[in-house]
Amino acid sequence: MNSRAMLRDVRCAVALAKFPGSGRLRWLRTHRARCLPCQAEQARRRRLQRQMHDLAEVTVPAPTGLATDVVYRLDRHRIEAVRREGSDSTGWMVAAAAAAGCAMALALARRALSAV
Repeated sequence: MNSRAMLRDVRCAVALAKFPGSGRLRWLRTHRARCLPCQAEQARRRRLQRQMHDLAEVTVPAPTGLATDVVYRLDRHRIEAVRREGSDSTGWMVAAAAAAGCAMALALARRALSAV
């Protein structure tokens, strides 16, 4: 990659970054107005923002049996941890529950996005 291309990539990265006062810098406004990749990226970001805003009102029901499955798996892991360590590992169970909740939220969000 030559130095001119590297400089363009740096300008694009700076132009796409949001920071205070970025709209007042003339070279950034000029770059954004002339650079097709930056314009395409800005359009993609605006489209994604609109889609996310449209999903704000969407509620996706949890699959049947999810709670039972999560509790069963957490209990199974707790029992295995007690056997391995010889002590109760409630902290790990709480962390696993939080991780399972996050994973489920991500899966539901992805499913909702793919439906749009």
